[in-house]
Amino acid sequence: MMLAAALMLAPSSVCMAQRATPAGVRSLNVRDSVSTPMRDSFTGSDKPKHFLMSGFIEAIGFGALQAINVGRSVSIGTATAATLGVGLAREVHDKRTKGLFSIGDLTWDALGTGAALLVISHTQREEPPAF
Repeated sequence: MMLAAALMLAPSSVCMAQRATPAGVRSLNVRDSVSTPMRDSFTGSDKPKHFLMSGFIEAIGFGALQAINVGRSVSIGTATAATLGVGLAREVHDKRTKGLFSIGDLTWDALGTGAALLVISHTQREEPPAF
């Protein structure tokens, strides 16, 4: 009896396909039978994350390649390809798991990559001092 009362008072979730009724009979939630497509905007709250993470991946990839003495242009190209590949792979994963492939996320990934490239292009590697 207490369990039934607790289930009735619990907030209903849009994700639930069924919910308990006072008589203990399961019924379908009408709102759940209608599939609402997921929507994304270019200014969503996750967009700064995409921008910053892409810039971070670009910078770390470039720095790691430079640390092992890979040429500058090869380092830039490889880091950029890897960064954009990670962003694309994440969107493919989101499409498979959440049903949403976001062009907005890819745009912010590209903007973050571009911003990191702008910073990288204004840096140069210092040669160690000769003794």
